[in-house]
Amino acid sequence: MHHALSPTPADETRIALAKIQFEQQSPAELIAWYNKQQQLGMVGVHRQVLHCIALHEVFQERFGYSPFVVEGRLVVGFGDPLTPEHVTTNR
Repeated sequence: MHHALSPTPADETRIALAKIQFEQQSPAELIAWYNKQQQLGMVGVHRQVLHCIALHEVFQERFGYSPFVVEGRLVVGFGDPLTPEHVTTNR
C-alpha cells in the first residue's frame, strides 16, 4: 500500500521533530513502531506519512537500510515486517 504525499509548508518541521523523537529510541522501539504501522497500513493520514518519512531517514542513517518504499518524498509504502536481525546486520 502506498500513499502520495501532498506537501504542506509545515511538513519539514514536523518531519524534523518526529526524526528527533525516533533518534532517541532503541532499535527494538524503532522496529516495533515500524511493524505496527506496517500491519496497520497506510490509512491516508498526512501525519502518519510524515512520521514514516522521518523513520525512513533514521533507519537509513543508523542502519544503512530502510524497509520503507520512498521515492523522493512523494510516495511512501511499507516493505516486509522487521526483525532485530534486519537492523543488526545492516542488511
